[in-house]
Amino acid sequence: MPPLRQAIAVHLRDEYKLDYGADEIVVTAGVQESIMLCMLGLVEAGDEVLITSPRFTSYDTAVILCGGVPVPVPTYEEDDFALMPKEIEARITPRSKILVLVTPNNPTGAVTPPEVIKEIADLAVRHNLIVFSDGIYAKLIYEGSDHLSIATLPGLKAHHHLQRLQQNLRHDRLARGLHRRARALCACAHRTAPHAEHQHQHAVAVRRAGRAHRSPRSGG
Repeated sequence: MPPLRQAIAVHLRDEYKLDYGADEIVVTAGVQESIMLCMLGLVEAGDEVLITSPRFTSYDTAVILCGGVPVPVPTYEEDDFALMPKEIEARITPRSKILVLVTPNNPTGAVTPPEVIKEIADLAVRHNLIVFSDGIYAKLIYEGSDHLSIATLPGLKAHHHLQRLQQNLRHDRLARGLHRRARALCACAHRTAPHAEHQHQHAVAVRRAGRAHRSPRSGG
């Protein structure tokens, strides 16, 4: 695994000018797993997650499962469906925690222009937002469009960057979040175990009673 992480770090540097070390790379079995892991690690109950709309709805599912609130940020045809900073800012509240930036976008195919990405970066820093930058389609763009990874901009390195083979994030923050979730799940399992055992014993008793009822009567 270390050689793979190193190769990914080199790929990110060569292809996207992203400066990450191998120790900052997390490899998962696909982007879906990484999305869920990051939401588990970072989203608290009531946190708002700003998400480009229209969008791939796996983000909504992950946010809701973690107790967060998806907040759609609409895009419009007159902007070629690029994500506009004014639409983001209009939906920021004290509960806003994460901005999901998907460019090129699924399903519209829109590529948010580099100059707009820079404005979004300034906005994210100003409002202390974590940015999930999903660039899985970065190599599938038409001539005349340019893809800029937001993590190359000042103050935005400590964000979450998704590609087809790599997920990068701040390990310490994610680890703390996942540890907290694991403890909560263990506590929940501990609380429900006595109830589950009672249900099991009741089910066994019912099955035994049913077998006794169905047993043939002694012949005379």
